[in-house]
Amino acid sequence: MNIGTDKINTRIYGINQYMTDIFMPSHHINALEFRDICRKIIENEFFLKKRIPLLAGGSGLYIRAVIDDLKFAVKKTGNFSARLAETSELSADKYEELKKIDPGYAKKISSNDSRRIAGALQVYRKTGKPFSCFQDNWDKRVSVYHTVLVGLTKEKNSLHKCIENRVDRMFENGLVKEVHDLVISGYGKYNSLLQAVGYKEVIRYLEGEATEKECRQRIIRNTKRLAKKQMTWFKADTRINWIRANDYDNIIYLIGDIIKIVWKDLKNE
Repeated sequence: MNIGTDKINTRIYGINQYMTDIFMPSHHINALEFRDICRKIIENEFFLKKRIPLLAGGSGLYIRAVIDDLKFAVKKTGNFSARLAETSELSADKYEELKKIDPGYAKKISSNDSRRIAGALQVYRKTGKPFSCFQDNWDKRVSVYHTVLVGLTKEKNSLHKCIENRVDRMFENGLVKEVHDLVISGYGKYNSLLQAVGYKEVIRYLEGEATEKECRQRIIRNTKRLAKKQMTWFKADTRINWIRANDYDNIIYLIGDIIKIVWKDLKNE
């Protein structure tokens, strides 16, 4: 999954990048497993060698899983296929069941949110505790490391133009063929493709449910929605130092200001 995830070969710049190409698309990874792998790399490849790691990403949950002291309800997800089957069979009775055992969490989610309902019920069955009790420390935002958070933002129209150009570039680089080859290899039934923006839309195109033009537009639309969702998540974290990328016509100056933020934080220690 190279083109649809827009991977960059960082080695040509002399940068070692971790956490890419670590699993096959059939593997279902959760935030806890991701955290454990990341923290081991941070310790062995950076701290023991007296280097500072740079964690870059878009998934707020996975970033927080790595840097913050969060509680996770279940160590192992178990049979994921079985859990999905359970999700698909949910009825209004399941939501009523959740309201009885965890009314606080039930109020936060929709009665039609089958995935979260199933997850909360699974947690209760495995631990005997309501899912909401594992969320008590989520608002504390306490990092296990000395962490400096920097967020890059962009003017809306400029951001949307970047997204459109990115999608066009993916198609030019062979996104459709990549997805086709993955489906032929048997990976089309896994969530890595079925839920990932850029892949799920192409699968619908390959199945004849959309034209290529419609496929492109759906990827662009869903990417913009994802960007908005990410921004909503990150805006809630008051630790983030925000920088407007539009204010810079040279990336060197932008990097310089990021280094100033980090240096200022270090001087205060």
